[in-house]
Amino acid sequence: MKCAKLLGLKSVIKGYPVYISKAPEPADIRWENVGVGQTERFIRNILGHIISLFLISLTFGCLIGLKYWQDSAKNKYGEIARILVSLLITSLISVLNTAISMAIRAVSTLQKPMTHTRWNIDTAWRVALVVLI
Repeated sequence: MKCAKLLGLKSVIKGYPVYISKAPEPADIRWENVGVGQTERFIRNILGHIISLFLISLTFGCLIGLKYWQDSAKNKYGEIARILVSLLITSLISVLNTAISMAIRAVSTLQKPMTHTRWNIDTAWRVALVVLI
């Protein structure tokens, strides 16, 4: 409404409110997703959040399990085994990080956002959640 007033346009046409907002740049639009309706996009958004939560929980569970395995190896086999298990865990964490990164991008694409900016924001939020956990 503020935009309409600034542009000198009426904010009501035939009794219906008109909301004016700035259009995205044409280069920012993901044209393949333009035909996706709001209901489908909403369902895909919910599904994307569920998949993300599952992946983050799975990764968290794997890290807890690996830490438990490292502690039990130290108690059973000594310091050398703990070092070897630590190296293996480091490799597994790198693989998990790569897998979760690929999954996050796939989930963000699954949601079919209207713009590249929205895709980047969705991906950044998921990456931030993974980093925090």
